[in-house]
Amino acid sequence: GYCDFKNRMTPAYILKQIQQISMEHCDRENIGIPFLAAHGVAFLLAKIKLKITRLPQGGEPITAETAAYMPYRSQYPRITRFFDEKGNVLLEADARWVLVDIEKRRIVRRMPPVLDQPIFGVAQEFQDYKIPRVLYTNDVREKVKVRYSMTDTNQHLNNAVYASVIS
Repeated sequence: GYCDFKNRMTPAYILKQIQQISMEHCDRENIGIPFLAAHGVAFLLAKIKLKITRLPQGGEPITAETAAYMPYRSQYPRITRFFDEKGNVLLEADARWVLVDIEKRRIVRRMPPVLDQPIFGVAQEFQDYKIPRVLYTNDVREKVKVRYSMTDTNQHLNNAVYASVIS
């Protein structure tokens, strides 16, 4: 669902909205999935850092903004923010996307000329961040069967689903 039992937007739903906003932005700029597929490439989410100041409440009016930037070290940074009615930042997502060659299944290290579009803000040196490695244990808590509805257009487990699976 969209909200938890306290009527707060769930992290999984927030991640889905961030993905949706990103795709709508690309579609508006004519570099959406059909354009990318025609050039044999796709954007995949490599990692995302979500800073939540306050979870939006169900029915609360919010505004979202997103900005994509020129690649830095093969990563395409995209910053997305949600604001409340007073303009306060509710959350900020720092997503790092990589462009992959669909056929070779490899990261495209240099931006293809067809992607040299005004959608991308000025190149910046974004602070990199690492996702802490979780030590693997053989202690299985729960098995989750991946269903068709849990996959994305690349037939991978959708990143937003991970938030539901681990919470």
